[in-house]
Formats: sequence, structure tokens, C-alpha cells
Amino acid sequence: MEQLPELGQSTSFELAIPVHSCFFDHAVNGKPVLPAVEAMEILTGFASNKLSSNCENYLFNASFGKFLPLSPQKDSVDAIIEVERVEDSVFKASLQTKVQYTSGISRRLTHASVHYTNEIPPLTNDLIEIDIQPTQNQITAAEIYRDIIPFGKNYQNLRDPIEMTPQHVTSGLYSGAKLAGERKLGSPFTLDAAFHSACAWGERLHQKVIYPIGFGKRYIPKPTSFESSYKGVVIFKETQSQIFLFDLFILDMNGNLREVVFDLQMKEIPA
Repeated sequence: MEQLPELGQSTSFELAIPVHSCFFDHAVNGKPVLPAVEAMEILTGFASNKLSSNCENYLFNASFGKFLPLSPQKDSVDAIIEVERVEDSVFKASLQTKVQYTSGISRRLTHASVHYTNEIPPLTNDLIEIDIQPTQNQITAAEIYRDIIPFGKNYQNLRDPIEMTPQHVTSGLYSGAKLAGERKLGSPFTLDAAFHSACAWGERLHQKVIYPIGFGKRYIPKPTSFESSYKGVVIFKETQSQIFLFDLFILDMNGNLREVVFDLQMKEIPA
């Protein structure tokens, strides 16, 4: 295993990211980009191999920077993972690409970063408060993918019923068809669809199409499986400097918690 950096230092590893054909259904403003859930999978797969297997169950202080564009002419993307030791047992992993300018100058763009640690704080019941009141304010998945999030079919995984109030949105979630390769975080489609419900909530209640730009903590007690149904609950907390904050929960059909994201940050992205 390569030597990991000392405290306050960083080191970089090159890799080629395989581009699955389904990724081209994930387009923002008509341009295919790597989904944030895939960036987390890439970073966690690396961290699990290099740092600790605990990385698969707890991610924190995540940030999603510039979109990573995808080209139909390429089946992989050359990338860099930069690892920085920010505390003795805390590492920050960043997914980057290198851009070469006509002047000859090159620089790195950071597309996503996640922190990992061996010392995982417990997920206790007092952190989880889900108080959902019945509502008749509904929107269909078909309306969302037609009017708000025009993704292709591989990323249309919200399921009815979808219900909204000013305080929350609940939805059905589908975890999509199985992808090739090992998946440390389970199906990426489940969390991605839950993000869509928050995006639709922002458009319907605040007239803003909001996208995830980061989160505080993500616990994964049991990763979601492919080709399965789940329930999503997204609870609005507050707005800070045009950033909407939520807590997000994914439960199986028996009501068991499969994932929770605390302090999900979402913001309107200009066209």
C-alpha cells in the first residue's frame, strides 16, 4: 500500500474512471455530468482500500464542487484522487481532474471531496426525528421528470406517491438496475432519487431548482440493494445564505433505516 501523507500533508493518486452508458442520462443543462453519488462511490472505494473499511459506513463534511463533464466519445475519464491528512485519524479525499490551458498552464479542478475517519460517532436514536403529517399536496414522478429534472430513464427513479409540505417531502424510491463492479455504498440510484425529491420541493415551494452541493454527515447502516423499492423522507431545516439545509432518510419497505444524510446542502445552480 502506498505511503499515506503525514499530518497537514497531501499526496495524489491517478486513476481512470469507467464511464457507464447510463451516466449519459444524468445531464445538467443538457450536458452529461458525473453524478455526485458516483463521485462518492469512487472516493469511498479508494478510501476503503487505502484507509479503512469503516469508510463504507460513514462519510462526512462532503462538498460537491464543479461538475465533471462526460464525453460520449470516451469510455473513461482520467482523474486524480488527492488525499490530505487533516487530523491524526481524519483524511480528506478529493476527486480532481487536470485542465490544460492554451497558455500551457495547467491546474486541477476539484469535483467532490469527502472526509473519512476510523473513529465513527454512533448513530443514536436521539439524532433521528421523523414526524410526518399526512398531506394532500402531491406531485407525480412523471411531472417531476417532465417539468423539473429532465434526466433520462436510468435516472428517473422517484416513485409515486410523492407528497410535499413546507416542512418535508416524502416519496417512493427505486434503486435501479445493477451496475458492473463492486459497490461500497450500495445502489447509487436510491440516494440520487431522494435528491430529486428535494430538488422538486425547492422548485414547487420556492421556485428554485436546487442541486446538492454537500452535506454534514452520511451514515449507511445497511446499503440499499439494486432493483428494490424504498421510501425517502426529506425534512427541511432552514436556509442559510441561499443554501437550503435538509435531513434525508432512506428506509426499506419494513421501515428500517438504510441511510441518513444530516445537513444536506442544496443550492440553485445557474443555467
